[in-house]
Amino acid sequence: MNNKKQLDVFQTAKYRFYFVVGILCIVNTILSFNLFTILLGLGGIALVLYAYTCLHKQKNILKDLPKPFQYICRMVVVCFMVSFLCIESLVIYQGMQTDDIKTDYIVVLGAAIKNDQPSTALRYRLDEAYEQYKKNPSAKIICSGGKAKKDAYSEAKVMQMYLVKQGVPKSSILLEEKSKNTSQNLQYSYNLVHDANATFLIVTNNFHAYRASILASKIGMHAYSAPSQKLINGFTANYIREYFSVIKSVILD
Repeated sequence: MNNKKQLDVFQTAKYRFYFVVGILCIVNTILSFNLFTILLGLGGIALVLYAYTCLHKQKNILKDLPKPFQYICRMVVVCFMVSFLCIESLVIYQGMQTDDIKTDYIVVLGAAIKNDQPSTALRYRLDEAYEQYKKNPSAKIICSGGKAKKDAYSEAKVMQMYLVKQGVPKSSILLEEKSKNTSQNLQYSYNLVHDANATFLIVTNNFHAYRASILASKIGMHAYSAPSQKLINGFTANYIREYFSVIKSVILD
C-alpha cells in the first residue's frame, strides 16, 4: 500500500505557477539582456528547478532544509507574491484608464516592425494615436522608435508612413529615431520639445501604460495616458512580464 503523501490541488497549482513564472523570467533575460535580467534569469532557473522538483517528488522540498533557510525562502515567496499582486493591479488599472484631455503632443511609443510594416502591437498603438489625433488635430504626433540593423526603416519612419496613410498630414508628425527602449522613447521625445510647459499624451498598449507613466514622471514630463484597449496575442504573458519590467524601470532607469 502506497502511503506517500501527495500534493493537494492548491499546492500543485502553486508550483505550476512558479514554474511558469520562472520560464517567463528566463525568456525575459533572453529577449532583453542586461545585468538586471541576468539576475532575473538566474532566479528564474532556480524557480523552475524548485517547482519541477516539488512537482516530481510530490512534496515541498524546502521542508528538508534547515529551519532558518526555510524561513528566509518563505519570506522571499511572500514578498514576491505581495509585490506581484500590487504591481499587477496597478498595471491593469492604468491600462484601463484613458485621459480625456487635449495636449500639445501625442507620443506614440515604438514597438516591433515586420517587413517594414507595424507589428500588431504597434498597429494598435497607431490606431489609438489616430483616434486621439482626430479629437485634437492641433496636436503634433511624435513617433518614437529607433532602427534595427535588419530593418530598412526606423520604427518611427514606419509609424509615420502608417499614420500618413490614415490621413494625418506629414507636417503634423515629428520623428524620434534613436531610441532603443521605453525610457529612451520618452526621454528623446521630450528632448525634441523645447518647452518645459508642454503637455504630452502617451499612447502605447494597455499592459505597457503603467511603466510608461512611471518613466515619464521620472524625467519630468507633464504626461497623460491613452493606452490602446485592444488585446494582442500573448497578452497574459505581457502582463506578467511587466511586473519585472516595472521593477527594472524603478531601480535602473
